[in-house]
Parts: sequence; structure tokens; C-alpha cells
Amino acid sequence: MPSTAAPSVVLTAEARIRADRRAEFLAAATALRTASRAEDGVIAFGFYEDPTEPGLFFFREEYRDQDAMDRHMALPHAQEYVRAQGGWLAEPATARLSATETVREFHIQPLT
Repeated sequence: MPSTAAPSVVLTAEARIRADRRAEFLAAATALRTASRAEDGVIAFGFYEDPTEPGLFFFREEYRDQDAMDRHMALPHAQEYVRAQGGWLAEPATARLSATETVREFHIQPLT
């Protein structure tokens, strides 16, 4: 039977990183991920590189609610990352923000 969970906010983004700034970007993004995962209200925080297109990175962040995201964005480690990110980009990045009003959970039974 479906159940309803609390609302959450999800930020997804994709960015093409300059090859000459890749190491600097990876160090900063890894530090941001570590710090962010320790925050209250952060449900998930991760990024990965497209295995077929080096330098193309995808990000997914999920927060308990808008207040949790706002608190995250105000923290020094997030502000530092935001200030620096423009220097790593090879082209404009794309980000999408979505808020869920309800999340439905359902179970899929294994084939027998």
C-alpha cells in the first residue's frame, strides 16, 4: 500500500569542467560533499562524472525541506564553493530545483 513521506527539495545540476581546473574542482566538490552530508536536513548529496564524456559532471542534492536547503546555502563551505565554481566551468552550467509535495513509496515484488 502506498505511503506518503514528508516534502523534500531536490537540486540537480550538470556542469562541464575545464580540463586544466579538474583537480581543483574535484578537491573542492569532494570537500563540499563530505561537509554537506554531515548537515542536519541533508538527505543526499553527491556528484559523478559521465563515464563517456570526461569533464561532464552531474550533481544531485536532496534536502528535508526548503529551510534545510537555505541553511546549507548559507554555510561557509557552501558559500566558498559557490564563489569558486565559475572558475571551473568550461561553459554555463544548468541546475534544476524541484520540490516534492508528496512522495509515494511502493514495493515491487520479486518474480517467483
